[in-house]
Amino acid sequence: MTDKDSIQLEKYYQKLLSQEGLGIYRANPWERNRPFNPEELERLVLPEKLPRYDLYLPLEGLTEREREVIFCLFYDQISERETAKKLNISRSSVRTYRDRALRKLRKKIDNNEKG
Repeated sequence: MTDKDSIQLEKYYQKLLSQEGLGIYRANPWERNRPFNPEELERLVLPEKLPRYDLYLPLEGLTEREREVIFCLFYDQISERETAKKLNISRSSVRTYRDRALRKLRKKIDNNEKG
């Protein structure tokens, strides 16, 4: 995973957490500037009885285009039309990449729950 992907992933998870009212607030300014650590995120927000997921692993299984579509739709929260324009692809391609990526992510999560 590239640094760019890591930064985008951090922003995505922070946005998800804030939408769920689970924002992580660090007391000291130097702690707020620490690099994103998915294990710390899991430790802080997930109860021990819930299964833990490797937050990077599912995204590593996606193609670059699938990741771009997922970030546009779910992180940037822009429409399919805007995503298509931004990535210079058709709307049907956006839906295809989205559906393919979500199937892959769902399969990874299901495998994680079983194993």
